[in-house]
Amino acid sequence: MNTKHTPAPWTVNTTDYTNGIGIECVVNGIGHTVCTDQFCYPDFQQHGSEEKLANAKLIAAAPELLEALESLVKAIDFSVLGYKMPESMLKAKEAIKKATT
Repeated sequence: MNTKHTPAPWTVNTTDYTNGIGIECVVNGIGHTVCTDQFCYPDFQQHGSEEKLANAKLIAAAPELLEALESLVKAIDFSVLGYKMPESMLKAKEAIKKATT
């Protein structure tokens, strides 16, 4: 995988505040911040803590999800098998393109 994003693994770091939970996605080990409330959610004050935490978990999983999707696309080469590429494979390739270009 030849990507430009901050290397995985990413973890979710939460801090309890009186007015809700502050959330950062942090690269494990070196503590490099990938995103914070203010950068991930321009209107972050309007989102509940549960929604912010769910979004942060999805963001934190992004590098592993991308790697898994790329591996699946490489492993299942429908053109070699002589089959028409299913819609799910086309969607997978579009998602990879969206994340990497």
